[in-house]
Amino acid sequence: MVPGEWLGGPGTARLFGNPAIDGVVGFERNSSNVTVANYNQVAAGIVFKMGWRF
Repeated sequence: MVPGEWLGGPGTARLFGNPAIDGVVGFERNSSNVTVANYNQVAAGIVFKMGWRF
């Protein structure tokens, strides 16, 4: 949850529904196990999820 002081105090945070921000960072590395189709692949990503808790 976002600290209430960031929004001006606990009363203001309740008024805005106590907003929440969650973050996730992911990393994945793939490679083939067949020598005739040799490849390497790397994927990375960031996800931010925002919500309100009334």
